[in-house]
Amino acid sequence: MLFPTPTVVSGIWFSITLFPTFFLLLVYFLLRLAVLFCLSFVPSFRRGRFTRQPRPLPSITAHIMASLFASLWKPVETHGVEFWHAPERSGWLHKQGEYIKTWRRRFFVMKQGRLFWFKSNDVGPDSQPRGCIDVAKCLSIKGAEEQLNRAHAFEISSHDSTMYFIADTDKEKEDWINAVGRAIVRHSNCVMGADQEPPQY
Repeated sequence: MLFPTPTVVSGIWFSITLFPTFFLLLVYFLLRLAVLFCLSFVPSFRRGRFTRQPRPLPSITAHIMASLFASLWKPVETHGVEFWHAPERSGWLHKQGEYIKTWRRRFFVMKQGRLFWFKSNDVGPDSQPRGCIDVAKCLSIKGAEEQLNRAHAFEISSHDSTMYFIADTDKEKEDWINAVGRAIVRHSNCVMGADQEPPQY
């Protein structure tokens, strides 16, 4: 009959005594990770679910982000135009973003050769335009239903860009095309040559 040698017995004993220790350490680290993970969440009840609370940005990162947003968003120059008083035309249009090509509903006001747009139709002296088009720099305005495959769409083109808009009805589209087209001709600073074509609308 074979009996285990002292070396084998000591190895078995070593494994039996150390296995619970390793197991307890493993459980300890797993519990610690679980606690740290749970602490990263706060019980902010929003729509029936827990949401992660954003951590405050370091001061340097916050400064960089603030500078970036400041460079992207600059106040629109109004050139002294009292856009809130007796506009030549105003109304709602959907406008395509210049960088992010999404459609947003904006309130447009045209006066003295400039087309301003706002988030709200409550336009007053303290209102800040979200953008402005100088119609004197525009070349043409025309329908764009085929290009966009959308009803009541039109475009305003300049030397370096084309902006797209959508009216609520076909009549409003035609009214905007006529009004902006007349403004383009009236405020154009171009001296027409014999081989030049007038702005189209």
